[in-house]
This record gives sequence, structure tokens and C-alpha cells, in this order.
Amino acid sequence: MSSTVLDEFYGPVGDELTDIQLMDKTLKDIFNSKGGKSKALGAMFDAFCRKYHSLEAFTQYGTEEIEQFLVQHCRNATQGIVQQLHVLDVLKAAFPSEQQQNKIVAKMISQSDGKVKISGEGDEDIARLKYVCGPDTRTVEWALKLANNINALGGDWRGCIIEKQSSIFAVQYRGRVSLNQQIADTAKLCRLPDDPKERVKIGEDPVIQLAPSAHSSNCELDLTVAQGLVSKQICQNKQSYELKGLHEPIALGNSLDKVRSGLAPDYQGRMQIYREFCMQLAKDPENLLRNIEQAAANNNVDSCPLVRELGGEPFAQAKEVAEALLTYLRRIKLDNSQKA
Repeated sequence: MSSTVLDEFYGPVGDELTDIQLMDKTLKDIFNSKGGKSKALGAMFDAFCRKYHSLEAFTQYGTEEIEQFLVQHCRNATQGIVQQLHVLDVLKAAFPSEQQQNKIVAKMISQSDGKVKISGEGDEDIARLKYVCGPDTRTVEWALKLANNINALGGDWRGCIIEKQSSIFAVQYRGRVSLNQQIADTAKLCRLPDDPKERVKIGEDPVIQLAPSAHSSNCELDLTVAQGLVSKQICQNKQSYELKGLHEPIALGNSLDKVRSGLAPDYQGRMQIYREFCMQLAKDPENLLRNIEQAAANNNVDSCPLVRELGGEPFAQAKEVAEALLTYLRRIKLDNSQKA
């Protein structure tokens, strides 16, 4: 039986009119049209016997074939009653009072306005294309009258007939939607948890979830620098600092600001630091955690002045990341010759 729904164009909203009461009433009408329940079931059994001759068919034919035959018989037997159902009649039966009908149409209009937050407009009336859709003229005219009385914001509602449609729904189109504003609003709603132990639960892979982002802030860069220091990926060479490279060290500068400037555009370098940090955490977690704790307490890591310049906070964050990852990395079996 087709679903009669008042909804916002294929969205998971609206009100389902085909409830258990309607189905029970329709089934009763179908039985009455066939002379009662016994005669309806008898007619189905007669059709089965004409097709398969006896109940031995269940041992000779697949149950799927028999099921399809019985379903098709029921469809043919109920088609006349079901096709008489009309969405507007069903709606008025479910919501008989004018107040109830106004309320249900107002809900449809509100839902058709969309779920995306639009901000910064105030009371400005922005023109829209607004449509009320239904299966025939009678339904559309009824819905249009109520819709225009309920909401005239952005212009009048227009009617749209979609034949063989068993629902009534509203659609609105509007312009002047700022994509940048939508991205900014979404970013606020989708902010990741600050706690690394909670953040690792969100992504598909815990290690990747805590990896450096492509565009890191100074706070994130400081965390990477701390991870590089405790994993010996960032080292002091005379008065300057270097990042271990594949062939030769990469100069970073002689201060925290210059180290940040050197790492900010080098995403590959930041990922190298994070990778080695995770590898050491998997192979020798006690040693790495000891280095982190010493640095967090502002004890020098090999007497490196950059540790003092960073302060304790980035190392405390590095410890939180290590503890969040350790639960997962302990499950990985590595030997000293194995590479990621």
C-alpha cells in the first residue's frame, strides 16, 4: 500500500498518515468488499489450488515462488479499495478540525524552510520561489489556501501538481545564502573535543585522528615542536635548531618563532615528527614518556634552551596525546627493524 505522507520533499520529516488505525480500517473494507474475511481467504485458497492443485506444492516448489504468487493475488484483490484512498481525504479524516489542519500545514511550511541556519538577515524579506505540491488540483488548491493564509514571507505560494503522488509537500528555493557563513557556522557546530582521549574515538584511525592538521595554529605548532624535541627529531646544532631529514638536516632557526615559521609550511616535516613520535611511543613508551615528563617539569632535554622557551604546556599536551594513543599502539607488535 502506498504511503500517504505530508512531508518536506523526500526529507526525513513530516507526518505519516498511514498508521495502524488506517491500515486496520482499510483491511476491514477489503474484507467487506469480498463478502467477509472467510470468503476473502477462501478465494485466496481457491486461487492457490487452481495454480498448484494441492498443498504438496510446498514440497515441489520454492517458497519464494509461492510467496510471490500469493502477494500478487492480494495486490489484485485489494487494488480497488487502496486506489480509492486519497491523501487529502485521509488527512482530513486524521485532522478533522480547521485548527488541526492549519497546524499541520504550518508544520509542513516550517520544515520546508530547511534545516540550514541562516544568520545575519534580521527582518529582511528575501524573495523566494515557494511551491505546494500534491497529486491533483483539489489537493493543491486546498493546501495553497491554507499556506498563503499562514505564511506569506518571501512571496505567495504557487501550486504544483505531481500525478500519482501520494503525499502533500512544500518546497522553497531562495538565494543570497553565504557559503562562507555556512562553512563558519558548520565549523562552530562540528568542533572536535579538546581532550585527545575523546578525539581518538571519533576518527576511523586513532593515530590519524591526532595527526597535525594541514593549517596549524601556533598552539598546534608548539605541540609538534615538543613532540620533535622529546623524540629527538628536532635537535640543537650550535646556536640553531635542525629537523632530521632523509639525507641532510633541515635548518629551522635559532628561536621558537623561527622554528614555527620553518615548520608551518612544511606539512611533510610535521608529519615526520608525529610519525616518529608514534613509532617511539609504540616501541619504547617508558623512555618517551620519561622525556615528556622531564620537559613538562621544565627540566632540560639535553640542555636545550628551546624547552625553556616553549614552557611546560606543549609538553603536557604531548603527554595527553601519548596517553590517548598508548591504548591503541600497545596492540601493535613492532620490532626494532620494522618500519612504518
